[in-house]
This record gives sequence, C-alpha cells and structure tokens, in this order.
Amino acid sequence: MRTTLTIDDKTFSLLKEAANQSGKPFKQVINEVLLLGLDQLDKPKSQPYHLKAASLGKARHGIDLNKALYLADYLEDLEQGCTVYSADNDFKRFPGLQHVNPLDD
Repeated sequence: MRTTLTIDDKTFSLLKEAANQSGKPFKQVINEVLLLGLDQLDKPKSQPYHLKAASLGKARHGIDLNKALYLADYLEDLEQGCTVYSADNDFKRFPGLQHVNPLDD
C-alpha cells in the first residue's frame, strides 16, 4: 500500500542511516521500525523495583562474621575439590575438605 508520510529531518536522517548500514531498502526499514514501535505500544512500561532495607539484627555474641565469610569461601572450595591452606585448624573438622596448615612442620 502506498501512502505519504511527513517525517522530520532528524528522524529521516536516522532512518536513512539505518537503511544504509543494514543494506536494506528504505521502505523496509520504515516498515520494521513502525512494527517495532507498534509492538511497544501494547507492552506496559516496567516500573522500577524498590526494596526497603531491613535489619537482620546484630550477630550473636561470639560470632565472627568475617570467619563466616571465609568459611563460605572454603565450602565453595570443598565443592570444587580444592585444598584449603590456612593456619586455622577449625577447618579440619569438615569431612572431605582438604586442609593444609602451612605453619605445621
């Protein structure tokens, strides 16, 4: 179907450039862009997701959160079959974890 459209200069330049870069005919680029735009009209715009921060409380007395992070790393090493080199002998209590204390003779 033929029709006449009035397109502003900036839009025309962008469409012409898209046609040149893609190697497609100008009218094909116009049709593809119009279809993409029509598809977007049917889709509702997404809203930003907001999450309120919540305190999980303080760690119980005697719990070292830094050690908990190291433990998480070491457990990941265990999953991957790595050897843990640490002077902390607490890791010997985990079966299957290969632990070497570099300070032992």
